[in-house]
Amino acid sequence: MKLLITGGHVTPALALIDEIKSNELSNISIIFVGRKWIIHGKESFEFQEITKRNIPFIQISTGRVSRIFNVQAFIELLKIPFGFVSALWILSRNRPDVILSFGGYLAVPVAWVGFLLRIPVYTHEQTLAPGYANRCIGVVARKIFCSFPETTKYFSGKKTIVTGNPLRLSLFRDVQSQIPEGVEPLLFILGGSMGSHSINSIICDILPDLLSRYRVIHQTGNVDDTDGKQLDKVTMHLPSINKKRYIRVSHVSSEKIGYIYRKADIVICRAGANTIWELIALSKPSILIPLPWSGFQEQQRHAEYLSHIHGAVIFQQNSDPKSLLSILEKTIQNKDKMKRSLESLSVLYKTDAIQIIRKEITGGCT
Repeated sequence: MKLLITGGHVTPALALIDEIKSNELSNISIIFVGRKWIIHGKESFEFQEITKRNIPFIQISTGRVSRIFNVQAFIELLKIPFGFVSALWILSRNRPDVILSFGGYLAVPVAWVGFLLRIPVYTHEQTLAPGYANRCIGVVARKIFCSFPETTKYFSGKKTIVTGNPLRLSLFRDVQSQIPEGVEPLLFILGGSMGSHSINSIICDILPDLLSRYRVIHQTGNVDDTDGKQLDKVTMHLPSINKKRYIRVSHVSSEKIGYIYRKADIVICRAGANTIWELIALSKPSILIPLPWSGFQEQQRHAEYLSHIHGAVIFQQNSDPKSLLSILEKTIQNKDKMKRSLESLSVLYKTDAIQIIRKEITGGCT
């Protein structure tokens, strides 16, 4: 069986891929369709991770629909037909038996052309409220796998299956990584695989104060090292004891991130769907900084979801950076209560999400 995987939410896709590849009896061959390049001519996270697993990667480009109409939005609209032509070429040449989408605008032409070619299409929705892309794909999908029970109301009830979110197995492995010296509480700060300039700027403004009270592992992103250089400049003038409390990395490998998560007292991060599910699975208290312009305010909704059960605190990125220090102090004091609140959500985390999805798309075959 040949499985074509596509879509923008690559982390759950990687979880499924790793499970399939770990099964020695599996007769499933995989190809991945996605974007190879990101800004500044750097290879995308998905390209790096997919090719590292020796899986064929096929580049696709298309346009997207924007909620703001300007010249760039018009150019994006003109690109959409080319995406459908590319999808037709890819599918005609590779002849997959099944298409599995993980959302995003790149997956739309692949799913619709696949449907027209009578290839079974399935899709997974990570977020509480699906974006335009997965709503569009849901029209032609045989089954729609949902992470949250609340998401099913956006799709046909006959198609939806609540599976939870596939999480990378490395989250639960104990591959050790470097931890800053000291006994102070440990903060893990990250802004996704590409990093977040806004979060990096907030941390840069308060870094001396942070390192006088906490140890910090800070993932700054692997797209542009300008933020990293600025943070290095700040740490250069700190006392040596404070310098030892800070480790800055451009990217934390998937093999080591679970170890760092578990060692951290508090995680400071965005509120993307995959991050939310990792925090739930590991019962890890957090301070969430939602991306203000995420589609359908999905990150704000995710942050409010965890805040409502007292498992996280929300910090808006346009707030005074120094106010994060007082929020952090209160969060540290309440972290045990927050952890217990997150443990109450463990019923949502389905450990068999990958198995459910695989069984559906393969008809029960290995």
